Formats: sequence, C-alpha cells, structure tokens
Amino acid sequence: MATTMKAFLLTLRIAGSIVSAALVALGICLLIKDKSSTSGLNGFCKVVSTSLVFVALGLIGCYVEAYPYTREDEDAKRYFKETRGFAYTLYRRMVVVLFYFWLGASIIGEVGGVVLPGSGWSKVLGLGVGFVAWTVAACRLGSICLSEEENSEEGEKLTSASAQGYGA
Repeated sequence: MATTMKAFLLTLRIAGSIVSAALVALGICLLIKDKSSTSGLNGFCKVVSTSLVFVALGLIGCYVEAYPYTREDEDAKRYFKETRGFAYTLYRRMVVVLFYFWLGASIIGEVGGVVLPGSGWSKVLGLGVGFVAWTVAACRLGSICLSEEENSEEGEKLTSASAQGYGA
C-alpha cells in the first residue's frame, strides 16, 4: 500500500510540474503575443507585470514539485516531530492546494483572452490544463493528511507476517 501511495503522490507531483510549466509558457506567450504593450506605458506595464507574475509563479510551482522537502523539514522531523511536524506539513500542503486552485483559475480565465483565444485547439488546451490543475488541487486536498514516509518497522512486520501465513 505504501508503494501505491508513493506512486499516487509522484503522479500528482508530475502533473503539478506539467501544469506549472504550462503557466510559464502562458506567461512567455503573453509577453510575446499581447499587442496592447504598444498602446503606451500603461499597456506595456500591464503586459510585463502579468507575464512576469505567470512566469515567476510557474517557476515557483516547478521548484516546489522538484524539491518538496527542505533541510528545515528534515530538522523538524528529528527534533519537533511531536509538536511542529503535523501542523507544519498541513500548512505546506494547504498552500500547495491553494496554489494549484489559483493556477487552474488563472489558466481557465485566460481562455478567450490574449494568449488563449476562445476557439479551436487553444480553448481545449487551456481548459484541459486548467482542469488538470484543479484535479491536482482536489487530489492534494484529499491526500493532505497522508504520510509520505514509509515506516520500515511496520513494513517488515507486515512482510514477515504475510510470509509466515502464506504457505501454511
């Protein structure tokens, strides 16, 4: 069961990385394609700020998925496992859930906008990536209290118990 759970969480991380990379691509396309940047200083600043927000948050999402643990997490597991571990893990996971919910909303909100026109393959792509982001958020919300670490003692007990009773 632990292997299945790890595979599920790995699948969520891969899907989250793909969605975050799509947000980076959306920001770059917005910077390149938006014609309102030629309509004066206000238009230019709007395009640059919006595209930089998309690129920066997409890169942050890729980083969060690539490096889910920090040295502080390892120290917290050793020293503060009873007092800080669960609340801190719950906080981090909830922030990731909110991030992917926002990411899906921003991508779906751009459908019919400058970067993703409201017709053809770009509409399907935008809606698909947005709904994948919402699916990642929903699955992460559902798995928010699951442990990602495998307790080796329990695994050994289960393995030895099933091996003894298997052929008998």
